[in-house]
Amino acid sequence: MIKHPLRYTSNDLKEILFKPIEICIGPVQSDDVNRVIKCEIIKYNHAANSPHQPVDIVVKVDNQAEELLNISEVKSFKLL
Repeated sequence: MIKHPLRYTSNDLKEILFKPIEICIGPVQSDDVNRVIKCEIIKYNHAANSPHQPVDIVVKVDNQAEELLNISEVKSFKLL
């Protein structure tokens, strides 16, 4: 699935949930990438209003720590 993370739906995220991925993260309203993490998406929250797009994702990184990311900070997903 190759598309911008802001275009992902909840169903799209279900397909990559609990799979090893690489996420590029950067500032909101910018294409810059500040860091890249290897992790698994373990949970996501979606907007209460229609069309219920994903808003936040919770990821588990290699050291088993969990991190909350806003979907607008995510620049790309890559399955490993």
